Amino acid sequence: MATAGFRGKPRFIADKCIGCGACAQVCPTKAISVTDDEERRIELWLGRCILCARCQRSCAEEAIELTDVPMPSRKDKVLFESLALELIACEKCGRFFAPKLQLQKVANTISGKIGLSVEIKSRKYCESCKRQGVATLIGRVKY
Repeated sequence: MATAGFRGKPRFIADKCIGCGACAQVCPTKAISVTDDEERRIELWLGRCILCARCQRSCAEEAIELTDVPMPSRKDKVLFESLALELIACEKCGRFFAPKLQLQKVANTISGKIGLSVEIKSRKYCESCKRQGVATLIGRVKY
């Protein structure tokens, strides 16, 4: 049993993570990385982690925590943790652009604030295609 306040190996809590990437943005050693392909992959390289707990403090979903398990040594074969999340593809260009769970969280938050059901389908375009759509609409407006 570790002493009180001991900061040990970080771990992802997969069923809480929405894939926002806040943990990677605040990590001073870049121990956490986020890459998108057909899925969002969040990787934690334990050899780079300095146990500062910024990732844990930045996560609104409480999906990463420092445990009381000591960090692995170089002899351990598993020196990283990984999490994969489903991404939504833009209906116009097909580019994957946002984690499904993050869009659901946004829709649920908006629904709760306005008291109406907001479907995830309303967020079906990537930022680039949305900008093009808005620019097209503005071009049609007569001033």
